[in-house]
Amino acid sequence: IIVLDTNILLVPFDTNEKNFIDIKNIYLNYKAQNRLFIPARVAREFANNRANKIGDVFLQVRQLKDNLNSGNFKINQYPILDNNNDYKELIRIFSSIQTEIKESRKHLENIENHIQSWTWNDIVSIAYKEIFTPDIIVEVQKSKKEIEEEFAFRIEYKIAPGFKDSKKIDDGIGDFVIWQTLLEIARKNCKNLIFVTNDQKNDWFYKQDKIG
Repeated sequence: IIVLDTNILLVPFDTNEKNFIDIKNIYLNYKAQNRLFIPARVAREFANNRANKIGDVFLQVRQLKDNLNSGNFKINQYPILDNNNDYKELIRIFSSIQTEIKESRKHLENIENHIQSWTWNDIVSIAYKEIFTPDIIVEVQKSKKEIEEEFAFRIEYKIAPGFKDSKKIDDGIGDFVIWQTLLEIARKNCKNLIFVTNDQKNDWFYKQDKIG
């Protein structure tokens, strides 16, 4: 069974479309084999963090436009050099640069408008609607009280996993909820499980030298 973490779901926002198509096809293949799942907590975290990833892309485009607006792409007039061939060529090149900069600003504004028009219709969100249907989004079965009590116990006695996340905004309980969901998915399906994540949590596994 393949289970994905939030940071893995956000990866396509930092890759190109070709790579994302490959990722999508891999997910669809696992789904067709009934091997792909995500915890409901992961789905909610993705929804919360998606806007930030899109915002980062927008800010990069805005910064590029601001750089073009603040750049000095003018050349002073030197009448005494009017008959100099190199000066004439320089004037021609700078005129071409100004035209290209103006066109670039228009394209950047169009890109900004395109990004701002996204609600949930960007290519990543559209694909995820197809892939992550309700049947593969798994809600943890333990009650909120049970989760909180067990997590508090683990923090007090430094029991892995999750106790080193106690300083997070949500007190680290989000990762513990995901962990509990993984156990429930594996138990229900009676299969081994691979949890795919970019996180490096040294309280999720034992480590000897450089081998985790």
